[in-house]
Amino acid sequence: MKTKLRGKIKQFLTSEEGRVGLKTPLVLGIASGSVLLAQALLPPSAHSYDSGKEECDSDFDCNLWESCEEVCEGTLQGTECNGEWVDKCV
Repeated sequence: MKTKLRGKIKQFLTSEEGRVGLKTPLVLGIASGSVLLAQALLPPSAHSYDSGKEECDSDFDCNLWESCEEVCEGTLQGTECNGEWVDKCV
């Protein structure tokens, strides 16, 4: 019984219908794999800040009671920042 079933499956796979049936999943697998690979290699566009420390780009990125302001990350001596200026919600 098993050999008869295997023989029928082998016959189907070698026939024209079997070859067409195998090409479709193969093509779909390659296409979806290439899309996933492209997503893994390309950085997301939502995180396009120069520094990973910046929280906001404008006031719309902050909560209702906060505003986006440039803050010195480091020590502030007068108007000079010994560190880095970053945009944060305050």
